[in-house]
Amino acid sequence: MPDSFYRIPSWQRGDESLNQQKRIEELEAQLGEADDIVRDLRAELREVQDELEKLTKNSMQCSSEQKSGHDVAASEEMSNVKTISDFGYVALKFCP
Repeated sequence: MPDSFYRIPSWQRGDESLNQQKRIEELEAQLGEADDIVRDLRAELREVQDELEKLTKNSMQCSSEQKSGHDVAASEEMSNVKTISDFGYVALKFCP
């Protein structure tokens, strides 16, 4: 077959070039949309992480305050407990 058989006519090359250009523009538009979505998701993720950090700090602070309160209560209770050692064993007796 002659070489001209495999050659693409110039009018087809123009159409193919236009189709490729349209496809490139479509892909660039999709990429722009994807970039916007990624940006929005990152902003939302930062907000959620900030909220989680606040909740974690509050929870730890509450836990620490409760622990301190429990420690004080436990210390007060322990001061009311007398140790009885009789015949080699130890028993704890709560004294209100």
